[in-house]
Amino acid sequence: TIVIFTSDNGGVTSGDHYATNCSPLKGGKGYQWEGGIRVPYIVSLPWMEHDGQKNNTPVAGSDFYPTILDLASVPLPSKNDIDGKSIVPLLKGQQMEERPLFWHYPHYGNQGGRPVSMMRQGDWKIIHYWEDGHSELYNLTKDIYEGTGLASSHSKKVREMSATLMNWLETTKAQLPKADPMYDEAVEKAFIEKSKAELMIKLEAERKEMLKKDWRPNKTWWGSALTVD
Repeated sequence: TIVIFTSDNGGVTSGDHYATNCSPLKGGKGYQWEGGIRVPYIVSLPWMEHDGQKNNTPVAGSDFYPTILDLASVPLPSKNDIDGKSIVPLLKGQQMEERPLFWHYPHYGNQGGRPVSMMRQGDWKIIHYWEDGHSELYNLTKDIYEGTGLASSHSKKVREMSATLMNWLETTKAQLPKADPMYDEAVEKAFIEKSKAELMIKLEAERKEMLKKDWRPNKTWWGSALTVD
């Protein structure tokens, strides 16, 4: 039996819950920084002697499909476009050719994420913001927290990576975000101020209560809380 453990997002650090500390990574679930996308990828194969081996080669969730087919000796469908790559060579202790990894998040999220597209290539990661078209550039080897943006000092790298990212979006026919014709800046500001004055205070109080040593969940802790505006 092949057992694969991973997570679809990084830990929850904002929005409706604050259940995780992703330090030293920035952000969390729903965000474009490493705290939102860098997750465990653990594979157990009874017929391979892993013995807790680790590999730092970046891979992606889209690698699951081709990897499982490869392990099961099933050929890839010839008529389908496959986004990922089989990581069986890594599982065997071999190397894989370096490749860019892509993420596309063309909407807003309840944790605070904004419409972005991202690419990592080697040590470098670029984040393109669709609201105003600007990009952030980071060297993840030197700055895993993504605290120092390098876009202004590495404009050539930004242009090169942006071209690759935009080409991928076009090739895959990715759905791009569009401006909302009903958007009202005054309404957004009012919502933000209300959240600061009411919602954030309420959520902070709930979290402090949960941190108490004698706190216990009620009998329906597994149910969803009903939020009424």
